[in-house]
Amino acid sequence: MRRRSSGRGEVMLNIIVPTYNEGGNLEPLMKRIEASLRDSNVSYKIIIVDDNSPDETAEHVIELSNDIPLGVIKEWTKGTQGVST
Repeated sequence: MRRRSSGRGEVMLNIIVPTYNEGGNLEPLMKRIEASLRDSNVSYKIIIVDDNSPDETAEHVIELSNDIPLGVIKEWTKGTQGVST
């Protein structure tokens, strides 16, 4: 899990994962990322960017956030690559 800040010199890693209709693939991916970083001295948060998926990707992220340090950004304008709302 994510470690709390212990002061100067600690590394904070934000992992950004763009998604579209990836709800069913998120749990295995998140578990692999978490397992890879579990024994490191790196604090981290996984940020899921959902491009308005009709498969409820954002809802899957919310469920997974109970066990893994996750955040979600929901993009409401599907198909506008490079545009941020």
